[in-house]
Amino acid sequence: MDGYTKLFSSIITSTIWQEDNQTRILWITMLALSDPDGRVEGSIPGLARMAGISIAECQSALDKLKAPDPYSRTKENEGRRVQDVDGGWIIINRVKYRDKVTSRAEYYKHWRKERNSCATHLQQDATQKEEEEEEEKKTDKKKNKNNDNKTVVFPESLNTKLFLDAWNQWVSYRTEAKKRLTVSTMEKQLKMLSSLPVDRAIKTIENSILNGWQGLFPEKPVVVENCQQPVLFGIPQDESALKAQKRWNAEREAKLAEIRQNKLVGVQ
Repeated sequence: MDGYTKLFSSIITSTIWQEDNQTRILWITMLALSDPDGRVEGSIPGLARMAGISIAECQSALDKLKAPDPYSRTKENEGRRVQDVDGGWIIINRVKYRDKVTSRAEYYKHWRKERNSCATHLQQDATQKEEEEEEEKKTDKKKNKNNDNKTVVFPESLNTKLFLDAWNQWVSYRTEAKKRLTVSTMEKQLKMLSSLPVDRAIKTIENSILNGWQGLFPEKPVVVENCQQPVLFGIPQDESALKAQKRWNAEREAKLAEIRQNKLVGVQ
């Protein structure tokens, strides 16, 4: 008796549910025993035993199931539910409900397929959008990197091969440290370096790279004490040159203080 019969909830509102307990029990038992075509093989005593009712109760319930039902929702065969066949009985509308089960199963199968397909498309669209955004970021980053030096105008005093080599090393150093210079930062640093002699500007860049600094900090001039003739950077200077240098130092200190205060030189 292998098999499976789906019991629809609408049975509660059907006329069969208005019958006595024995009739309802026998009907559920016959549904459970039926094959896909609705055949129920057996005898009245055997069917009564399977339903757990008496033979008389089984006979009475079968008569009700075989009788016309004017209130039945199924109008075929005047609402009869079972009929006698050779070897037992057949449930008249069993095939109808069997096909109904199949159609609903197919519906849910198709529904799940459509739902999964929709979810897959949404995921693919999201992934594609992320890839496009990432590719756009890479393209913009590459453009910025290639255009940074093109958009920067080097001061004439610094437009030498030695300085350009040092400057390219500085840009590469900041990029490797993941502190890439922006165009505005490079312009400000070049403006500051242009106020220095080109050899000092190069030295400033080299010192920052050597010390692992993220900004450019020019060396302060050194005046040798206890020397009758002023000496600047190891070079003897006359009195007027020393005064000019001191004035230049004061101006440079003021500029550097302003730069540090406005964060024009430093980590960008």
